[in-house]
Amino acid sequence: MTRALIIGAGPAGLTTAIALRQAGIEPAIFERAGAVREVGSGLTLWPNAFQALTHIGAAEAVRGVCLPLDGIAISSWRGASQLRIRSHLFT
Repeated sequence: MTRALIIGAGPAGLTTAIALRQAGIEPAIFERAGAVREVGSGLTLWPNAFQALTHIGAAEAVRGVCLPLDGIAISSWRGASQLRIRSHLFT
């Protein structure tokens, strides 16, 4: 059996593991963090990420726990607006 090593159990690593397993390759995932915990950040999944999730059969499960966006904003650490994007791509 063909095997693959995946370094990092974040969204990309876990998605890669699912895709490899579906292709008949046995993944081994290695993660530095000793436990999964909240870190106080958000994750934005762009349309191409949902295309990949659709390909492996996980898009609807992810959509079931997501909040849709109509845009995104980036602010400085003082709260000043740096960038605002409003788009149909987020919904």
